[in-house]
Amino acid sequence: MSQIIERNLQLVMLPFPAKNRQFATYYARAAKCWETVWLQLYDQHKIEQPLFLDHLLRQDEAAAIFTPKECVGMILFRTVDFSILDYKHDSYFKEWTPDDLELLLAHGTRAFLATFLTVHPNFRHFSDEFKFKEVLLDTMVKRFKMSDADVISGITRRDRGIHDESYKLGARLVHENVDYMGGRFQVDLVAFYRSEAVESANPKVREISDRIWQNRLDVTQEMPLRRLKVA
Repeated sequence: MSQIIERNLQLVMLPFPAKNRQFATYYARAAKCWETVWLQLYDQHKIEQPLFLDHLLRQDEAAAIFTPKECVGMILFRTVDFSILDYKHDSYFKEWTPDDLELLLAHGTRAFLATFLTVHPNFRHFSDEFKFKEVLLDTMVKRFKMSDADVISGITRRDRGIHDESYKLGARLVHENVDYMGGRFQVDLVAFYRSEAVESANPKVREISDRIWQNRLDVTQEMPLRRLKVA
């Protein structure tokens, strides 16, 4: 069963704001997956503040992986240019000190912000050969290399091992063991400089990420619509 699902994975690049009604099913399933995962985290860690959908909608795009019936997970991207506007007071950078930002921007002012790495609980232990978080991070590197950004900015949770996965892909440590979300988590702030970012060394991750990337549906480029089957 898992091999059948694996062969039918579809990567969809969803831009925001969501305007194209043809892709409403993709947007709806992605939003449902995102809300399910993060509401669960809020509940588990007794975070009382509301979860607003604009955390999702304010991004430039989502790289979302789908089966024919549901959303597996996603990672969100937004690019900011510090030569145009000083983004240090953007809420994304509230954990970053001036020294951290100086190190982040050491090779250029355009930062590619990767946020809200999300994998639905149904797919977190999908295979012994790979994890979907690895596939999404590899997709992040592919997307970054297509962009004109200078660096990927990452806030990587240590309890989920995202920091270690990031270092495997060439991330440079900016600031270690930073309190995040009111001290509920420890994170490493990292920078993936363009000259150092690499793709996964796990052959199974590369097999999957290469295939879904090559066959991706990029809504921003208005590629021919491949209709998602309705369960």
